[in-house]
Amino acid sequence: MLFADNDILIGEMKMDNNEKSISYFAHEAEMARAERTQRRLWIASLVLTVALVASNAAWIIHILIR
Repeated sequence: MLFADNDILIGEMKMDNNEKSISYFAHEAEMARAERTQRRLWIASLVLTVALVASNAAWIIHILIR
């Protein structure tokens, strides 16, 4: 494949010389951080869903007993 003089072929990916590449370790660290954040968001969503259902159930029970 032929590219312009200011292009570099890395593996199968073409990069401009103006672009900065990041190391594999930095990429893996960022992916691990994103996975932890996603896990925390899932846990927060589950806790809030359970709290919403429990709150609605409590109101229904309160109305039925009254």
